[in-house]
Amino acid sequence: TSAVNQLRFVNMDSLVEESNLREFMTSRGISAGLYGSITSFFKSTYRKKDARIFEGDIRVLSELPTSVRMQMHAELYLSKLCANAWASTFYGQHSELLSQICHTAM
Repeated sequence: TSAVNQLRFVNMDSLVEESNLREFMTSRGISAGLYGSITSFFKSTYRKKDARIFEGDIRVLSELPTSVRMQMHAELYLSKLCANAWASTFYGQHSELLSQICHTAM
């Protein structure tokens, strides 16, 4: 819930701006075609902001037991790491080591 609230806060400026834009165009009688073009531009320009929440932003994650955090890191990063043919082959022989890399280095 904390992460969701943080994401809402990050997006609040964009939501307020979009609401103001809609109200302005509606109250001024902007044509549907132009309204659509402006709205499309707004969405493609202002909603592109990276509103990602990072692990360090969520305090409870740092309080998880190490074994659970290692499992989380493996689920987050191992598939990306093993997309590389060499790493995938290496994983077959050294899965514990690659899981440790995911936990400490990624």
